[in-house]
Amino acid sequence: MHSNPSQRRKSLLRQIDVRELIKVKHNQMKKALIARSDSTTTQLLPRRRASILYAAVVSAALTISFGTTALAAQQPNLNSNGNATGFVGILFSYQIQADQPITTWGASNLPGGLSVNALTGLISGTPTTIETKSVVLTGTNANGTGTRTITFVIKPTPPPTITSSAAAGGTLGVAFSYQITANETIPNGNYGTTVSIPGVSFNSSTGQFSGTPTTLGTFSGRITVININGAAGITLTVTINPPTHTAPTASFTMSPSAVWQGDTVTLNGSASHTNPNDGSPLTYTWQQQAPGVGTLVIGLSPNPPKEVIETFTAPPPQPLGSLSWPVTFNLKVTDNLVSGGGDKNTVSSSVTTTVYAAPVADAEPKDMHVNEGSVVTLHANASVVQPGATLNYTWTPPNGITLSNIHAQNPTFTSPFVGLAGQALTFSLVVTEQVAGLAHTQDSAADSITINVDNVNQPPTAFASANPNNLVSMAEVNENTPVTLWGSGSDPDGDPITFHWTQVHDTSGAPLQNGETSVPLSDNTSSTPSFTAPDVSTVQQHIDLVFQFITNDGYLNSGPSYVTIRVKNTNDPPVSAPAVSPASALEGDTVTLDGSLSSDPNNDPLTYEWAETGGTAVSLSDIHAVMPIFTAPTVDPKQGSITLTFNLTVSDGELSDTKPVSITVSHRNLPPFADAGKTQSVPERTIAFLDGGNSYDPEGAALTYSWIQVHDAFGTVLQPNDTSVGLAPQDPDGKTMSFETPTFGLSGGTLYFKLTVTDNLGASASAIVQVDVTYVNRPPSANAGNEQVVNEGDTVSLSGSGIDPDNNPLTFSWSQVGVPTVSIVPDGSDASKATFTAPQVFCAGDVVVMRLTVDDGYGGVTTADVNINVANVNHLPSASGGGNQQVSEGDTVALHGNGDDKDTEEVADLVFQWTQTSGPDLGPIPSGKDVTVTAPSLSGGDPNAFVELGFRLTVSDSCNGSATDDVTVHVANIPHTPVAVAQGPATANEGGDNVTLDGSGSSDPDNDALTYNWIQCAGPAVALSYAPGDPRHVMFTTPWVSADTLLKFKLTVSDPYGFTSSAYVSVTIINWHTPPIVTNARADVPVLWPPDHKMLPVQILGVVEPSDDNVTITGVTQDEPTNGLGDGDTPTDAIIHHNDALNNDDVNLRAERSGKGDGRVYKVYFTIPDPEQTAQGVVKVMVPHGKKTDAAIDSGGMYDSTQ
Repeated sequence: MHSNPSQRRKSLLRQIDVRELIKVKHNQMKKALIARSDSTTTQLLPRRRASILYAAVVSAALTISFGTTALAAQQPNLNSNGNATGFVGILFSYQIQADQPITTWGASNLPGGLSVNALTGLISGTPTTIETKSVVLTGTNANGTGTRTITFVIKPTPPPTITSSAAAGGTLGVAFSYQITANETIPNGNYGTTVSIPGVSFNSSTGQFSGTPTTLGTFSGRITVININGAAGITLTVTINPPTHTAPTASFTMSPSAVWQGDTVTLNGSASHTNPNDGSPLTYTWQQQAPGVGTLVIGLSPNPPKEVIETFTAPPPQPLGSLSWPVTFNLKVTDNLVSGGGDKNTVSSSVTTTVYAAPVADAEPKDMHVNEGSVVTLHANASVVQPGATLNYTWTPPNGITLSNIHAQNPTFTSPFVGLAGQALTFSLVVTEQVAGLAHTQDSAADSITINVDNVNQPPTAFASANPNNLVSMAEVNENTPVTLWGSGSDPDGDPITFHWTQVHDTSGAPLQNGETSVPLSDNTSSTPSFTAPDVSTVQQHIDLVFQFITNDGYLNSGPSYVTIRVKNTNDPPVSAPAVSPASALEGDTVTLDGSLSSDPNNDPLTYEWAETGGTAVSLSDIHAVMPIFTAPTVDPKQGSITLTFNLTVSDGELSDTKPVSITVSHRNLPPFADAGKTQSVPERTIAFLDGGNSYDPEGAALTYSWIQVHDAFGTVLQPNDTSVGLAPQDPDGKTMSFETPTFGLSGGTLYFKLTVTDNLGASASAIVQVDVTYVNRPPSANAGNEQVVNEGDTVSLSGSGIDPDNNPLTFSWSQVGVPTVSIVPDGSDASKATFTAPQVFCAGDVVVMRLTVDDGYGGVTTADVNINVANVNHLPSASGGGNQQVSEGDTVALHGNGDDKDTEEVADLVFQWTQTSGPDLGPIPSGKDVTVTAPSLSGGDPNAFVELGFRLTVSDSCNGSATDDVTVHVANIPHTPVAVAQGPATANEGGDNVTLDGSGSSDPDNDALTYNWIQCAGPAVALSYAPGDPRHVMFTTPWVSADTLLKFKLTVSDPYGFTSSAYVSVTIINWHTPPIVTNARADVPVLWPPDHKMLPVQILGVVEPSDDNVTITGVTQDEPTNGLGDGDTPTDAIIHHNDALNNDDVNLRAERSGKGDGRVYKVYFTIPDPEQTAQGVVKVMVPHGKKTDAAIDSGGMYDSTQ
């Protein structure tokens, strides 16, 4: 208890829950429950004390504080989660939150389709519009209203998402089902897939796979759904597992059962199968039984012999000379899917093929010699012949030889004429054996013989001529003209011949005499040598040249043949021989043209004529003079020189000759100016440069430059004790030279160089330049050792050395140049040595460059590098092709390769290449790890058809190492449902029209053969009949109908694999015909009166005859006897009149009745024939008993009124 009331009130106030005070009304405050925050009990304060507290609270304006917390009432703070996103058409909800209890919630500017619950603060609904809204949220209670503005973004409805699993499994031969599900409604027909599982169908309306799988394997593809919001798809993988297997069945055939050696024998184990026979793969092992393996191992192909079909080449029977022997195999098949301890291996029964030996041919005689032109007989024999066999012989002669009969056992031929060396003729013999029961004949190996034909030689012939077309022994030609001699010959033995020409004195063959004209032939061994006819002396009219021609066949000469060429004397043209003096001249010089060397072969007097043909025109002293003169013209300095050309024509009065002569006239040249540069000062052992670039030619001519070293500034020739240097040109024309300054010692030295410049016309000038050489310290030399080749990881030893030309003490240090980085370990006792470990490198290897630095301590520092070639130790990469795949025809096959390499530095450079190893060729495959190809299309609709594609992934590293992995892609055929097309006429008339329905437009996407089945499914039944041999067309005859009637027919086409398709065709039968109606039939005279026994005509009225059918009266009856008592005693009471086809029948009825009866009733029976429906009817005619108005009573009698 507080002794101080003021302090006690403060203590109580600190215990008041201000929020409770705020909630009570003014007249309730004095009785408020004061709740202690640190007590679980409440006290009811006395009225006076509560009033005091109330007053204190009001006077403090609700600013009572507990430490730093204000008790003043604050409006709500909305602390919702902030902005929100929704989608059109998808349910949306958002909860408004606050830090105080809220009595009323609100939200304004909501997107379309949304509303707020004022009691709960939940905003919900289905958005209807794509929009972005700034929404104002409110929360109201007794403390006020809190607000907050957030953003609602309403986006387009997203595409659906597939929620069903991406993997499924089934068992071969067991019903399978898989349902595609999505998070949105998918309309019927909007499901899709590329997954093809043999035996399982897909319903695009419901998205369900169902059926019984017929093939093992993994089948992958896409499943898709589509609605108005878009499309979604995932990859579905379905694994069809095999059922439980028992021991397999082993069975095979070996064909043919009897063969010749060398024939191909086929082992076919395709009749083997698993149990149950679900197409699962088997392992095949072929086992040779006979001949014994120790005798001969027969090689099967493919090898190793593990394929379902293997072949081998029938081996020759052993031992050699045997006529036949058996070859026996059996087959072991293995089913690795057999479980439960069952036997997974089964061995078949043995099967044998008999191999027969081929015949052996023997051709005779061998190595026989005959003369050319003789008749030769060949002989054929054979061995290793089967009993009862038939033999045929085939000889093959060499080219040019004809046998009397190539199939005769002993044919003949005439040996040909041959050259001196003779000729060897080789003949081959093949014996063909035919044995009953073998599929084909068998040829022996060819046996050859050689017949040597010997030569009997004869001399050749020779013919010389002056004409190529005829034999001409003499021809006339003009002197100085070309002449050709023509020689020919032949050899009766066909030997090649050679030719030889000789000029002789006459046709007796005497040798050429002294003083006779001799001419050289172009080639005296040619068949057509040529020569030029010589000049004939002016005192002679002609000369005769005689030539002898001989041929030779290599052994004998022919007899000589002669031809004479008579050369006639003719006038010869003169020869022009112009000259010029001097040969070249400078501008202004006197030039003489000289024709004095011209001549005439016949010594005829000559005339001369000069003509300038090129260059600057000049004036000749006399164009007809033998030696005219002229003055050389001025030449432009830039042009340098010109050429003047003249022609000299000389004539003997009949013939002439023209020849040219030229002279070069040059400009008179000015000498150039030489400038060798200024005096230089250059350190020793450095490169100094000499520059003559300031030299020039006053006429702008191009200069040539020549530098030499001289003794002094006066150009004295270099002395023996002078230090000489070598000059090196620095540009193509030698204008600038360089040289290495020599060592002179501390005092240095001086060098002199002379430059001579020459222009293009030979004028020159010279200049001398002085070069002072100063002393320079020389650095040491460095040797880092020899280049090394090491493997990565090896320890490398470095050993260097150095020499100082000034004998200064040297220090050594090693460093590395470039990468790859290594750690250098110096030799503690010798700084010129060090070691390091060779780094890991790429397959091409790498080079570590180590640098040795040698220092002489006086500023001379030299380095030397040594290359350490580090070789890679390569490891082969690994390859993984991703495993075998199952796809459907036309699918995109994704080949995903992978590879690795222990040499991590080579991983990034691995090269991946896919190649196709088997199956239909898909064309080139691009390089890369992941590639795609398109599975080929399979022909036909067999759901069990497939093809297997083999692919090989080759992974190569950059060091020529590689690894491979093979992948098999099983491509399943996708059978297609056939397409039924039913056609026919839209309408047909009723009552017998022939209608043909046509299904020939039906087709099968797989080009499978179709069967056709027609049935009627609506309308009056008709009989369908097929056209003979044509199930695609069906016919029927139209029925009669009472109104236009629709007949509907269904065509179902089926392929051989059970896939069907149906189509419908409707034919409306036109009701063009209406049958007769007799409902209102009546007699035109229904009452006969009076009964006066007369015959009265009666016709039938009231019938409807739309097709103009006629009424035929078939009979008349009456209910009274025809000759009854009291009727008048007349026997015949009715006469029927059958009228022509255009008129109805009528009848005459007798007007009488029995006087004792109740009247007579006639019944007239009629029919109206109609092709659709024949109508029948009856009309009554009465004869009353008492008076006309009385009714006659039908007593039921049926008396024939016509009797």
